[in-house]
Amino acid sequence: MERKLTYYTLFILLAIIGFQGCKQKDWLDEKRDKSQVRPETVKDFQAILDNVSWINGRFTNAGIAASNNVYLLDKDYATLLDREKQIYSWGMKPWDNTNGSAMEWDYGYAIIEYANIVLDGLSELKISGPEVENLKGQAYFYRAIGLYNLTTLFCRQYNPVNAGSEQGLPIRLTSDVNIIIQRSSLKATMDQVINDCDEAISKLDEIQSVTTRPSKPAAYALQAKIRLNNGDYTGALTSAENALKIKSSILDFNSSQVSLNNTYRFPANGIGNEEILFFAFATMNGNIVRPTTTTKGIVDSTLIKSYEDNDLRKTYFFIKSGTTYKFRGNYTGNFNNFSGLATNEVYLIKAECLARTSKTNEAISTLNTLLKKRYKAGKFVELTASSPEDAINLILRERRKELPFTGNIPWEDIRRLNLDQKRQTTLSRVINGQTITLTPNNARYALPIPDAEIRLSGIEQNTY
Repeated sequence: MERKLTYYTLFILLAIIGFQGCKQKDWLDEKRDKSQVRPETVKDFQAILDNVSWINGRFTNAGIAASNNVYLLDKDYATLLDREKQIYSWGMKPWDNTNGSAMEWDYGYAIIEYANIVLDGLSELKISGPEVENLKGQAYFYRAIGLYNLTTLFCRQYNPVNAGSEQGLPIRLTSDVNIIIQRSSLKATMDQVINDCDEAISKLDEIQSVTTRPSKPAAYALQAKIRLNNGDYTGALTSAENALKIKSSILDFNSSQVSLNNTYRFPANGIGNEEILFFAFATMNGNIVRPTTTTKGIVDSTLIKSYEDNDLRKTYFFIKSGTTYKFRGNYTGNFNNFSGLATNEVYLIKAECLARTSKTNEAISTLNTLLKKRYKAGKFVELTASSPEDAINLILRERRKELPFTGNIPWEDIRRLNLDQKRQTTLSRVINGQTITLTPNNARYALPIPDAEIRLSGIEQNTY
């Protein structure tokens, strides 16, 4: 396939294939002549970013499939797709039977392309106003989150000591797909992500009409997440506090919004879940991590045992399957894994950063604020910590319990904590009697760049 597309023709193709929902349909109905299918107004460009199926639904969760929160029996491993087997076992050839392509890569860059289409188009139209600024903010948010998510799967863990010499990703700042971009350093890649977050924060509205549109607190939350990952605890704390100043709601697991009478426990499509800042979901690796009865993934027993009897997360997140447990409760309220942003994650970021800056009492108070909404009414006993180190340990334990199947968070946490010798994790799988291990900071923590992308653009492969 040649890169012979302008951003307008690419938009036409994606619009025809993927646009769903009344807003997109109304717009296309008004422009039945393909020569007219060209974004020309704020409404047109908003329709591009309101395409939930092709943006909010194009997140991936390979990190959960590769994490220590889930494992497979041999008989179930045998039923997986080859790419799923490779991701689960940290193999080096996950794309051999996909013609060298990877949705984990393609989806991330598709989100970035949509963002660039909007930014380039608005620049050409030379229009201004509050609606335009809000729209630009959404586009910058999507470009930031798309590029960040790609780094967590295809790059080594960010370390400020050597990020300037580590391989990053192609930084696409134009919608012109004829322009081939080579890989930048990991530092340059992450600098771009942070810059895009800054732009999003400066332009976004504090409240959007739907949670599928990113808002200012969502952009602060994303920035906090990225800064935490990068070891910038002071910056992450500021970003988390700014997000919570705008929206700090916590869903009470004792409320009627959460129920065992609901198949997926939580409100359908996240509607009514007051914690959600930005709604997105993953559609990948369903045979391992999707919260359905037929999913093969079994929840790690150590994780299950970490929940106390009065902890409602054990009740609502998981379901008994014989003598083991499977994942069931999901902030999407359906069978796709939640991959967006919510205040529970922001509280945990704030708590960890407070502890890492030696504010032990504030850190534990922040953690308790979240946890008291997770236990049966009147049963929660507030946690205490005698030192920053003790507080960090408690908070990291609760992160794993609170976010076990959200986005790629378990994978991101293992990667970043591997930089600390006291908190390193050696992952292992036993498959057909053979033990496979992944040592801390191993090069296999980065997926191989898809062969199809290398053939097309000539970018460098990761080194192993």
